[in-house]
Amino acid sequence: ALVQTCRELRDRAVAFGKEIDGGKEGGAEDAMAVVCFTHEGGEGGRNKENQDAFFAASPEPGVDIFGVFDGHGKQFGRLAGRVAADSCRAFLCAHSRWLRDEPEEALRFTFGLAHAAIRDGILSSGKGIREQEGVLLQWDADEAAWDTVDGGTTATIAVFLGDTRL
Repeated sequence: ALVQTCRELRDRAVAFGKEIDGGKEGGAEDAMAVVCFTHEGGEGGRNKENQDAFFAASPEPGVDIFGVFDGHGKQFGRLAGRVAADSCRAFLCAHSRWLRDEPEEALRFTFGLAHAAIRDGILSSGKGIREQEGVLLQWDADEAAWDTVDGGTTATIAVFLGDTRL
Protein backbone atom coordinates (compact mmCIF):
# COMPACT_ATOMS: atom_id res chain seq x y z
CA ALA A 1 0.00 0.00 0.00
CA LEU A 2 2.83 2.44 0.84
CA VAL A 3 4.56 1.84 -2.48
CA GLN A 4 1.35 2.48 -4.40
CA THR A 5 0.65 5.63 -2.36
CA CYS A 6 4.19 6.93 -2.99
CA ARG A 7 3.87 6.23 -6.72
CA GLU A 8 0.55 8.10 -6.84
CA LEU A 9 2.00 11.04 -4.91
CA ARG A 10 5.03 11.15 -7.21
CA ASP A 11 2.80 11.08 -10.31
CA ARG A 12 0.62 13.86 -8.90
CA ALA A 13 3.70 15.91 -8.01
CA VAL A 14 5.10 15.50 -11.52
CA ALA A 15 1.77 16.55 -13.07
CA PHE A 16 1.47 19.45 -10.62
CA GLY A 17 5.04 20.54 -11.31
CA LYS A 18 4.43 20.58 -15.05
CA GLU A 19 1.32 22.70 -14.56
CA ILE A 20 3.26 25.21 -12.44
CA ASP A 21 6.26 25.23 -14.73
CA GLY A 22 4.30 25.52 -17.98
CA GLY A 23 5.06 21.93 -18.98
CA LYS A 24 8.82 22.31 -18.55
CA GLU A 25 10.84 19.64 -16.79
CA GLY A 26 12.17 20.41 -13.33
CA GLY A 27 9.10 21.69 -11.49
CA ALA A 28 8.20 18.37 -9.90
CA GLU A 29 10.84 18.48 -7.15
CA ASP A 30 9.30 21.60 -5.62
CA ALA A 31 5.82 20.07 -5.76
CA MET A 32 7.02 16.81 -4.19
CA ALA A 33 8.26 18.64 -1.12
CA VAL A 34 4.73 19.66 -0.12
CA VAL A 35 2.77 16.46 -0.76
CA CYS A 36 2.22 15.00 2.72
CA PHE A 37 -0.54 14.38 5.25
CA THR A 38 0.02 13.37 8.85
CA HIS A 39 -1.89 13.51 12.14
CA GLU A 40 -1.57 12.60 15.80
CA GLY A 41 -2.59 9.06 16.56
CA GLY A 42 -3.30 6.74 19.45
CA GLU A 43 -4.52 7.99 22.79
CA GLY A 44 -4.31 11.67 23.63
CA GLY A 45 -6.30 13.22 20.81
CA ARG A 46 -5.45 16.72 19.61
CA ASN A 47 -3.30 17.46 22.66
CA LYS A 48 -0.86 14.69 21.76
CA GLU A 49 2.39 15.73 20.09
CA ASN A 50 2.65 14.62 16.47
CA GLN A 51 5.99 12.83 16.18
CA ASP A 52 5.82 11.91 12.48
CA ALA A 53 8.58 12.88 10.07
CA PHE A 54 9.00 12.34 6.33
CA PHE A 55 11.03 13.22 3.29
CA ALA A 56 10.82 12.99 -0.48
CA ALA A 57 13.97 13.36 -2.56
CA SER A 58 15.19 12.95 -6.13
CA PRO A 59 18.97 13.15 -5.81
CA GLU A 60 19.52 12.28 -9.48
CA PRO A 61 17.38 11.51 -12.52
CA GLY A 62 15.67 8.12 -12.14
CA VAL A 63 16.24 7.90 -8.36
CA ASP A 64 13.25 8.84 -6.19
CA ILE A 65 13.28 8.23 -2.43
CA PHE A 66 10.37 8.54 0.01
CA GLY A 67 10.76 8.09 3.77
CA VAL A 68 8.11 7.94 6.49
CA PHE A 69 9.06 7.84 10.19
CA ASP A 70 6.60 7.39 13.07
CA GLY A 71 8.30 8.58 16.24
CA HIS A 72 7.07 7.14 19.53
CA GLY A 73 7.81 7.80 23.18
CA LYS A 74 6.87 10.84 25.25
CA GLN A 75 10.40 12.11 25.76
CA PHE A 76 12.30 11.25 22.62
CA GLY A 77 9.79 10.18 19.95
CA ARG A 78 9.89 13.48 18.09
CA LEU A 79 13.70 13.59 18.23
CA ALA A 80 13.97 9.98 17.02
CA GLY A 81 11.63 10.48 14.04
CA ARG A 82 13.24 13.74 12.93
CA VAL A 83 16.85 12.60 13.41
CA ALA A 84 16.18 9.35 11.53
CA ALA A 85 14.50 11.18 8.63
CA ASP A 86 17.30 13.74 8.39
CA SER A 87 20.11 11.19 8.55
CA CYS A 88 18.48 8.83 6.03
CA ARG A 89 17.76 11.61 3.56
CA ALA A 90 21.24 13.12 3.84
CA PHE A 91 23.04 9.79 3.44
CA LEU A 92 20.90 8.40 0.61
CA CYS A 93 21.07 11.65 -1.36
CA ALA A 94 24.84 11.88 -0.91
CA HIS A 95 25.28 8.22 -1.91
CA SER A 96 22.59 7.83 -4.59
CA ARG A 97 25.01 6.00 -6.88
CA TRP A 98 25.57 3.30 -4.24
CA LEU A 99 21.81 3.17 -3.71
CA ARG A 100 21.31 2.69 -7.45
CA ASP A 101 24.09 0.07 -7.80
CA GLU A 102 23.59 -1.89 -4.53
CA PRO A 103 20.23 -0.87 -3.07
CA GLU A 104 19.86 -3.54 -0.38
CA GLU A 105 23.33 -2.95 1.02
CA ALA A 106 22.93 0.85 0.89
CA LEU A 107 19.56 0.72 2.69
CA ARG A 108 20.85 -1.67 5.37
CA PHE A 109 23.77 0.68 6.02
CA THR A 110 21.45 3.70 6.07
CA PHE A 111 19.22 2.19 8.76
CA GLY A 112 22.31 1.48 10.87
CA LEU A 113 23.38 5.13 10.53
CA ALA A 114 19.89 6.30 11.51
CA HIS A 115 19.99 4.08 14.62
CA ALA A 116 23.37 5.54 15.61
CA ALA A 117 22.15 9.11 14.94
CA ILE A 118 19.12 8.59 17.20
CA ARG A 119 21.34 7.16 19.94
CA ASP A 120 23.74 10.11 19.67
CA GLY A 121 20.84 12.60 19.67
CA ILE A 122 19.35 11.13 22.83
CA LEU A 123 22.75 10.96 24.58
CA SER A 124 23.45 14.61 23.74
CA SER A 125 20.00 15.81 24.84
CA GLY A 126 21.37 16.98 28.19
CA LYS A 127 18.75 15.04 30.15
CA GLY A 128 21.06 12.87 32.27
CA ILE A 129 21.12 9.90 29.92
CA ARG A 130 23.76 7.20 30.29
CA GLU A 131 24.56 4.05 28.36
CA GLN A 132 25.09 0.70 30.03
CA GLU A 133 25.84 -2.45 28.02
CA GLY A 134 24.37 -0.86 24.89
CA VAL A 135 21.14 0.28 26.59
CA LEU A 136 20.26 3.96 27.12
CA LEU A 137 19.13 4.67 30.68
CA GLN A 138 17.64 7.68 32.43
CA TRP A 139 17.19 8.30 36.14
CA ASP A 140 13.54 7.89 37.22
CA ALA A 141 13.14 10.05 40.34
CA ASP A 142 9.70 8.59 41.13
CA GLU A 143 11.10 5.06 41.24
CA ALA A 144 14.54 6.09 42.51
CA ALA A 145 16.11 3.85 39.89
CA TRP A 146 17.56 3.87 36.39
CA ASP A 147 15.05 2.98 33.66
CA THR A 148 15.28 2.55 29.90
CA VAL A 149 14.85 5.67 27.80
CA ASP A 150 11.42 6.16 26.25
CA GLY A 151 11.71 6.94 22.53
CA GLY A 152 12.24 5.49 19.08
CA THR A 153 10.75 5.44 15.62
CA THR A 154 9.54 3.17 12.88
CA ALA A 155 11.15 3.78 9.50
CA THR A 156 9.82 2.98 6.05
CA ILE A 157 11.70 3.96 2.91
CA ALA A 158 10.44 3.40 -0.63
CA VAL A 159 12.95 3.75 -3.47
CA PHE A 160 12.14 4.01 -7.15
CA LEU A 161 15.03 3.34 -9.53
CA GLY A 162 13.63 4.21 -12.93
CA ASP A 163 10.67 1.84 -13.24
CA THR A 164 11.96 -0.50 -10.50
CA ARG A 165 10.66 -0.10 -6.96
CA LEU A 166 12.28 -1.39 -3.78
